[in-house]
Amino acid sequence: MLDNKNIEKELLDKDLMARFFNRPDGIGVFRINKNRFEMETWRKFWDTITFSYWGEILNNTTLLIKEMRDNDSGKTFIKKRYYYFKPFAHKPDSTNNFIK
Repeated sequence: MLDNKNIEKELLDKDLMARFFNRPDGIGVFRINKNRFEMETWRKFWDTITFSYWGEILNNTTLLIKEMRDNDSGKTFIKKRYYYFKPFAHKPDSTNNFIK
């Protein structure tokens, strides 16, 4: 398991970040309506496809993803995934070539 120092070290690695910025994996769009959200992200496996996610904002640090769908196959996954956020000093560049 990675600790926070290792995660921050990886996120500040310029070569690693350059690889992410040169392909659309994980980049996407989202919409929030009250405490519910939906998002769609690019995923690069063998082909570049998108995944859709639906979930709930539980508080100012916690997201719950309730449902995911592979938009290529149409297969839906119902599996609860919690994401916990903490303050982080490094702010990524929000510009990219994949979403206009």
